[in-house]
Amino acid sequence: MPLVSVVIATYNQDRYVAAAIDSALSQTLRDVEIVVVDDGSTDNTWAVLDRYGVAIRAVREPNAGQAVARNRGVAESRGEFIAFLDGDDIWLPEKLDRQVNAIRQQPGAGFCACGYYIADEELRSLGSKWPAPAGNQLQSDLLLGNRIGPPTTVIVKRDQFELVSGFDPALSYCCDWDLWIRLAQVTGFCAVNEILAAWRQHGGNLSRDIRSLEHDSVRLLKKALSDPRTPTDARSGARQVHGHNWSVLAGSYWKARRFCDSFRCLGNALIAAPVKTMSTLAHRYCVDCVME
Repeated sequence: MPLVSVVIATYNQDRYVAAAIDSALSQTLRDVEIVVVDDGSTDNTWAVLDRYGVAIRAVREPNAGQAVARNRGVAESRGEFIAFLDGDDIWLPEKLDRQVNAIRQQPGAGFCACGYYIADEELRSLGSKWPAPAGNQLQSDLLLGNRIGPPTTVIVKRDQFELVSGFDPALSYCCDWDLWIRLAQVTGFCAVNEILAAWRQHGGNLSRDIRSLEHDSVRLLKKALSDPRTPTDARSGARQVHGHNWSVLAGSYWKARRFCDSFRCLGNALIAAPVKTMSTLAHRYCVDCVME
């Protein structure tokens, strides 16, 4: 049985998926298996996967979204640890080695994230991001956004992934954020404060779909805030949590020049948490004035 199962979900990423697979094959930790799930691609993705032969296990299924594809990859794998790698991202060679060691040094930790850089299509750095620090506040902090990072940065113990039933198939954009919340409810978290992955941004990224962000974020927050495992202080602040989320959505729509949607979300934010929303708007206005 391999120590780590690398699960790569890909959809119409024939331009990028080879780089992702190569970065998994180049890990300094060698005791790994690589399972690639082609989520119903209509481009040449399957032909790219076929070139790797027995070096990977390729699985093909009808398009059903990232959550379903990742769950299928986990079901097809056997490792003690599961590491997720999106088909358009890459890892640095030491990533798995560093994260497995980090979890082993903290027995209470069931999942681990690392730092990463945001990259353009050619993998040129656009800036760096760091995961949230471990601590008692993690569960509450996660209700204010994905403080851990994209799936490409995370490794999780299989038993903990199975304990929370994996990714929620009803979610697309936010299925990773939702999973981090549920994992934080049942196990510890640790972080490796090194840049060990690249999160590629391009025109086909699901992360650019704001409507999916709205649908998923509202759904997952309602689910999390009704879960008795969520800390009492977080559940008692549900209005603030929803208000914050609606404010973020308003800003996202505004940047996309979808002004009607922006004002709709702003109205929801004011209904949920009027004082907090007005304070946030005032702060942003002051910052904009200073920047001008």
